[in-house]
Amino acid sequence: MAAKCAHESYYLVGEVKLLKNSVVQILPHWGERMPYYGFLLGMGAFGYVENGDYEEAENMGRKAVEIEPRDSWAVHAVAHVMQMQGRCAENINWLESRRDFWHDAIWLNGHLWWHLCLPLLEIEQFDRVLEIYDAHMAHCENDMVNRLIDCASMLWRLDIFGVNIGRRWEPLAEKWISHSGEHAIAFTDVHFAITMAAAGWQNALKLFTESQYTYSKNNSSTNAEIIKNIGSPLCKGINAYQNKKFSKAADHIGPVLDETWRIGGSNAQRDIFRLAFTSAALKANRFEEARKIMEPFVETNATPSSLRQLAAAYEGTGRKIEAEALRQKADTFRG
Repeated sequence: MAAKCAHESYYLVGEVKLLKNSVVQILPHWGERMPYYGFLLGMGAFGYVENGDYEEAENMGRKAVEIEPRDSWAVHAVAHVMQMQGRCAENINWLESRRDFWHDAIWLNGHLWWHLCLPLLEIEQFDRVLEIYDAHMAHCENDMVNRLIDCASMLWRLDIFGVNIGRRWEPLAEKWISHSGEHAIAFTDVHFAITMAAAGWQNALKLFTESQYTYSKNNSSTNAEIIKNIGSPLCKGINAYQNKKFSKAADHIGPVLDETWRIGGSNAQRDIFRLAFTSAALKANRFEEARKIMEPFVETNATPSSLRQLAAAYEGTGRKIEAEALRQKADTFRG
């Protein structure tokens, strides 16, 4: 329990090295015949994936699942590996094959559905993503903030992908509204702002922004500093994006993009800010900025959406042949 609490705490504040080391340092003192060893492996796997050691993460995660098939955190860690490597088809198959084991996981159930939606988005199975959202994600309690985060994150991804999501923002905003003045961590604040901006609840967003400013001004904690310097610019960028002020959105998000690890969450979850910045930059015809962000990203995580974003950046800078080659590569994922 102590190891799990430490692991969860480091995850919430973005301390990925400590996230890994908190588990890896105690594993040699454990053993396969001791209780909970498989669960420790699952935690270690997540630590490795967040530090970019994907091979070790996948090996450890798969071993954890062999020992304890119900270990949803280990299933989750392997899904992260595949997401970060752009292995869309494998990721879908992996999560589908484990569904019977994580079906009753109260806290991770919705999040694993969220993970399944990520590769489905990439291969443009938008109808299925919306079906999953309605059936397995949207019906959460108001106090299940992690689930609300998943809902906001998925709907905004669909929005950025140009999918008509109907009137799904308003019910989500109604669930979020009671958390307006909490400011527990910047990661939560940002997803509150996403929901209010997308739902068009500008008065609620204004009150939230004022509360956020007061909190960060009157509080000397590390959390307040992170909210002020990273969370607040992200919230402003999100609102600008939803109001189609794309250059302004890029101006707010771009300078803090490399610092978003400090707000908590995982690399896969925080990728939404990269997606939003690149989308805003492309819509504002700031193609060179989009190219600089996307080229290194595509080298390690070539998904259909990232390939198409880089293609749009190339086309905007006159590199039409390279753009067409990237689009053709993106189309191969559907096969």
